[in-house]
Amino acid sequence: MKRLFKGIKQLLKEMAEVPWWNSMTAGMVGTLIGIIATFGTTFYFESQSKKEMARKVVSLTMRSINQWTIQLEGDLKYLSERDSVFQRLSDHYPDKLAELSIEELNNSNQYLFDMRMMTRDHMSMNIFQNSFQVWECVDNEIAMNGIRDCFTLIQQILDMQNKMDNQRKEIARQWARDVKLLTSQEHGHPRAVKAIKSLLDMEDAQIFIVDTHTYMTVMPFMLVAIKSSYQLTLEELGLTQEEIDSAPNFNEEKMKEKFKANMEELKKNLPKDLDLPTIN
Repeated sequence: MKRLFKGIKQLLKEMAEVPWWNSMTAGMVGTLIGIIATFGTTFYFESQSKKEMARKVVSLTMRSINQWTIQLEGDLKYLSERDSVFQRLSDHYPDKLAELSIEELNNSNQYLFDMRMMTRDHMSMNIFQNSFQVWECVDNEIAMNGIRDCFTLIQQILDMQNKMDNQRKEIARQWARDVKLLTSQEHGHPRAVKAIKSLLDMEDAQIFIVDTHTYMTVMPFMLVAIKSSYQLTLEELGLTQEEIDSAPNFNEEKMKEKFKANMEELKKNLPKDLDLPTIN
């Protein structure tokens, strides 16, 4: 911007020495210079605004990646425990299942009929993919590739989890039907042994156990790769973890606002002494 005004100043100085400067043409040139200065100033401020917006979007995106890693760590811990349970069952199949305690045998129920709800926020991925004009202001190709690598690896882990979950649901449905066919005269440990054997007899269950173990061998390394790429990208962007942690979590805040509003509306139609959950 300083170069622009310096150039205009030099142009005015040169024109002042030319006789036609006082003519009508000079007015046209002056108008032209005004237009250039106006658009130059507008472009400058728009550019600065985009850079500020880009930094905010980058901070929110990096915060989202950080939150993804925390969530995936929890997911992998749970999936690792599930893998250990099924590996132990598999190691005792088919003739040594009776050596396992009834608690060990029944652990499979907890993991097969899993009702956990995994919330997946893909807004940050959508922002990264669709905000092309904003990302053009991030003049750091290494950082951009780092963010892209993080999201690619995150999506690959999610795809593996989704495949495992679909397998689990189908096996649980089939097994629940087969268990009902077991004689009602069997109880306790003998029934549990027979039930687990019927589960492991299923070809789909065997494939599920092998696939799960394979994925659990790969996914921890992918999570390490995400963390490494995240840390390097922070350095490239000149951001600190403190800045990322302080970035507003707009999704959470909006959710809290809507929850409070809906709760207040709900209270109007319920008994006053009813104890309802609250959110801070």
